[in-house]
Amino acid sequence: MSQLQISLPDAANRFIEEQVAGGRYESPSDFVLELVEKARIQAAKEKLGQLILEGENSGEGEEFSEERWDVRRRELQAEAERRRSA
Repeated sequence: MSQLQISLPDAANRFIEEQVAGGRYESPSDFVLELVEKARIQAAKEKLGQLILEGENSGEGEEFSEERWDVRRRELQAEAERRRSA
């Protein structure tokens, strides 16, 4: 595990210390890890939203039958296998 040294305003540092002292977190690192995880989730949600908008704005939709989905799924699985093998 790597280390990162950061500077915080006194108020932020006190808040983290209070959270640890209150038993919610075992250490300041645990507090920061939770913040990072929440930020990662938020970033993923934003990316998903962008992709949905991109899809909605990409033109006229196409209906897929169950058979067509099966074909496409096999194509994507084969492509993933090729990439893993490369």
